[in-house]
Amino acid sequence: MKQVSIVFFVLMSLGLYAQVDNDACTAALFIPDLTNFCSAPNEFTNEGATLGIGGNPSCWPQGTESNDVWFVFNPTATAVFIQVTGATNEGIGTIQQPAVAVFTGTCRGGLDEEACSTIQPGDPNILELTITNLIIGRSYFLRVDGRDNNVGSFRLCLRQFNPPPSPESDCSSAVVLCDQSPFLIENLNSTGQFDDEVDGTCVTTESASSWYKWTADQSGTLEFTLTPNNISDDLDFAIFRLPGGLDDCDNKELVRCMASGETQGASDDQNANCMGATGIRVGENDLEETAGCAPGDNNFVAALDMIQGESYALVVNNFSQSGSGFSIDFDGTGTFLGPQVDFSIDAPFALECDRTVFFTEESIDAGDPIVSFEWTFGEGADPLFGTGNDVQEVIYESFGTKTVALTVETSRGCRATELLTFDIASCCDDDSDLELDAIATDLICFESGDGGISLTGINGAPDFLFSLNGGDFQPSSEFTGLSAGSFMVGIQDIRGCEVFEDVIVNQPVELTVEITSQDDSVDLGFSTFFSSDFGPPDRIVTYEWTPPDGLECTDCPDPEVFGLGDITYTLTITDQDGCMASDQITLFTVLNRNLHAPNVMSLSSVDGNDEFKIITNPATDIIEEISVFDRYGGRLYHRTNIVFDLNDEQGWFGLGPNGQFVDPGVYVWAARIRFVDNEAITFTGTITVLN
Repeated sequence: MKQVSIVFFVLMSLGLYAQVDNDACTAALFIPDLTNFCSAPNEFTNEGATLGIGGNPSCWPQGTESNDVWFVFNPTATAVFIQVTGATNEGIGTIQQPAVAVFTGTCRGGLDEEACSTIQPGDPNILELTITNLIIGRSYFLRVDGRDNNVGSFRLCLRQFNPPPSPESDCSSAVVLCDQSPFLIENLNSTGQFDDEVDGTCVTTESASSWYKWTADQSGTLEFTLTPNNISDDLDFAIFRLPGGLDDCDNKELVRCMASGETQGASDDQNANCMGATGIRVGENDLEETAGCAPGDNNFVAALDMIQGESYALVVNNFSQSGSGFSIDFDGTGTFLGPQVDFSIDAPFALECDRTVFFTEESIDAGDPIVSFEWTFGEGADPLFGTGNDVQEVIYESFGTKTVALTVETSRGCRATELLTFDIASCCDDDSDLELDAIATDLICFESGDGGISLTGINGAPDFLFSLNGGDFQPSSEFTGLSAGSFMVGIQDIRGCEVFEDVIVNQPVELTVEITSQDDSVDLGFSTFFSSDFGPPDRIVTYEWTPPDGLECTDCPDPEVFGLGDITYTLTITDQDGCMASDQITLFTVLNRNLHAPNVMSLSSVDGNDEFKIITNPATDIIEEISVFDRYGGRLYHRTNIVFDLNDEQGWFGLGPNGQFVDPGVYVWAARIRFVDNEAITFTGTITVLN
């Protein structure tokens, strides 16, 4: 008869949203791979977030920092592009005017602001921020919020890269590419000094452009994909052959052109193939796609067959003029002419922390002399940076995987970067004084999954990394959203010393409730009683019965309930901690619609038999209409909306429309009766009238 279900949840904030897991810097969500990270639309939110640490970032209006959420990443390149997409027509997010700030340091030891950006009122809700000169391997904390206390969901994208020179908008000053490393341009706003360089091509007019040039080193195919930072932007491009070399822009020859985009008046489905990513690739046959989205257009044209020694130019144009840039990824069998960046590593004693490591530059130019050498040695290095082609001496104060970047620039402005990744061994002493302080936060409700562990490092060699149950060490020192149980937590300092211990997250006794009924079923309109019992008995609870139909009360433990049909009732109790438990019970109703209508009445009766009326029971809600007719169909008596009342004496006393008694005989009656379960039924019968 009875179905039982138990439900638990925690009322957080104002009862509107549960607190998000990455609400605090110490619980920042770690993003391990920045190669091309992009969350799902609406994946993250600051709804339910509370005020974090760090005060108001420099570019945020006062009060913005009230609903911030945190992320942390360790780059393996020298630049990162950050994009937060809020409320847009594409449904990617809902937050208005997102704001971000990036910090280095530690959550408990103090943060230093590295970058800051916010959306101004009236601007599109797509925030883009590029940070260069990153320390490879360092922890960067990303803080996201909304201006003016705005909350909502958002998509977060991060892409690391080694930046090329700033974009140029004329062919003559185009950035020279000397390898096929991917890169990203944050903004496109200029058309350069010469705005007629794409005349006669499918691009037609430069509106926001950037030019790039290169010389083929090895013959082969060239493919690339251009992806707009703003997914709704329309990117166009053209590729030219420069017959006289990199400086021969005056005689450039068009070899590929792409201007596909939206056809005004066409449906979104029709235009879909011509928006978003564009480029050249193997398998395509057309050399050009003109403006609009004609049948067969797909935003890609044929790959380029490069010939060794020939030079080429690429112009990328943002037809949408949104100000946003793009990213480019190269592929194919051909290569670009440029220096071969190389260096070696040597550790005379051991490749471990606190030991000197030597880096020797071994690059080879390609006829274009190298004029500068820039070194980035990564987190924990002393020094962090270096210049020149002399042997570089570095001591790492921290152990772990390190990435060193050497960027060279040639006399023509070509920049190329080589990365070398290696491991520095631990230099932890046996007498390390590193300690771990772990504080568990128990679950608020049984199986509510809101437990947590907060970790703090003591002594040792900061900065610290933390792990849970043998997982990778990461900067976040708080682990949230945990179920009850035993967890192994660990700490690691920069010298490689580690400490582990077990921590128990507890949970309260399960809150339960059970309903019993005095009767399994009742007749329609009659009543019985429900009783409830909960445990543990020391809880202070409130009651809520649903649905309210037939219940004497909805906020009491033991209500009287009237049979209105087969109804399943749910009782939900909530204790003082916001924990909830539910039980269900079904009350079955016997649809007994019995009623009594006399079939004989006497006009001269003195014993109460001189009146005709329908005698009902509690199953009846109302007699909507009752009439008495003679044999010719003439209505003698009519009454409406009679509420069930055993003492009602206003029946038919045998009188006709003229107020005189009718003649003895047989008369017909009809009544429409609505019952308490809202079912309306018409009944008919006869009444014999005697003198």
